[in-house]
Amino acid sequence: MGLLEQIPNRGVFVKSLSTEEYEDMLDLRELLEGFAARKAAARITPSEIARLETCCHVHLELAFEARKTRSDKLDLHQILQSLEADATFHKTILDSSDCTQLISIMDNLSIASLVLARLIPEDLDQNPAERYERVYREHSQIVDALRRADSNEACRLAMEHIHRKKQYVLARYHREKQSVGAPAPDHQELFQHLSNQFLKSVI
Repeated sequence: MGLLEQIPNRGVFVKSLSTEEYEDMLDLRELLEGFAARKAAARITPSEIARLETCCHVHLELAFEARKTRSDKLDLHQILQSLEADATFHKTILDSSDCTQLISIMDNLSIASLVLARLIPEDLDQNPAERYERVYREHSQIVDALRRADSNEACRLAMEHIHRKKQYVLARYHREKQSVGAPAPDHQELFQHLSNQFLKSVI
């Protein structure tokens, strides 16, 4: 499923998706992330566990900072920190699965679903502290299952984590579609920045 389209004399742009394509893309992500976590549970190394814990700690610090400032507004710097930690977290699990076929599938598809759903945050309207605390809690539960080599639990938690993200993504997607696809004014700077980052990551 290609998410890029090239328009002559204008450049490369993120392609508009139908509702069905978008939901299929997110369903695929949910299944693949669960499969990756199941494989990783039997193969993950202590250094990879430490990397995952570092990513969790980033969200804990972001939640603390948001609580301290009592901010309910979107902060571009914090969101970018969160996205980087989130991308590292999921990429570490994928790599630790040591499943070349799975990695190849994701690479061959660009797995645009993983990139796009992550780079266009699904819950920008959520209170920042609550958002970071939720990510910290869900990621920490996945790490605990991986540390215990509990493949079934790791798979279940990973899929539930992505499923919840998927609900946020679809809700926001439908709102944006109803607004002729334009991001809310408060989010336009972030949307533009993340769209540019997405293009750089796949071209």
